[in-house]
Amino acid sequence: MKSFRYELRNRRDNYTGTFVTNVEQWQIGDVFTSGDGGPLRITAIIAPEQSRDRPSYTGAWEVEPIPTPS
Repeated sequence: MKSFRYELRNRRDNYTGTFVTNVEQWQIGDVFTSGDGGPLRITAIIAPEQSRDRPSYTGAWEVEPIPTPS
């Protein structure tokens, strides 16, 4: 099974992590759970920066945390 790697960034365009999934098709508004268990929403789909310091990515997403009820 093929894996897809997405670079995660916040609204300030700062790197916040990597999401690896077997699902290729994602869209703005989709929600997923990060490695630390926090839910994130995709707010934009952007082209990843090329960097020798990072692995290659399928793409990049701008994400925002979804507040959990207290």
